[in-house]
Amino acid sequence: SGISIVRVETDGKQSLWSYAGNRPLALLTNVDNLGYYTWLDVETVAMVLVDEPPRLAIATVPNGAIAEIPVQPGRSLQRVPAIGTLSFVDKSNDDTWWISDYDRHSGKIRRIAPALADSEDFAWTPEGELLMASGRLLYIWRDEWELIADLSDRVSGAITRIAVGPNGRQIAFVTLEGGL
Repeated sequence: SGISIVRVETDGKQSLWSYAGNRPLALLTNVDNLGYYTWLDVETVAMVLVDEPPRLAIATVPNGAIAEIPVQPGRSLQRVPAIGTLSFVDKSNDDTWWISDYDRHSGKIRRIAPALADSEDFAWTPEGELLMASGRLLYIWRDEWELIADLSDRVSGAITRIAVGPNGRQIAFVTLEGGL
């Protein structure tokens, strides 16, 4: 019935707001350093808090309760289809970043796949397939990264953000002009 956004105030504070109809509403009044987020269900939001280093946290919107997850997250946060766990790029290890998931009920973190070099954005298809780009190449995870599209002749820069449409038939992405 509405949308949620990160609203950046004139003083630089970044907070989560809901817009339903004509009435904007601050959702987490105790958070003013929100960078990226994803909804896990109608009351639970996972977020990257933009501190140095960034922090990963999960909040309950009605009461503002926040639980931190002890990792160094990248900017991409995604709900894993059908499972409902939180997936993210874990940048805690400087040598290898991992796409991992966090089960908020058990508190366990599980590694899914190594992130591709120079990339931290990924997306899930509705069927649960993991996609990631490196430069102008798009890959799918099937026990290893498999190339599914070379977009070098169609895009002018490195692919960064990725999103898959709800029916799985469209993929949207952002390219970095003059990128890798």
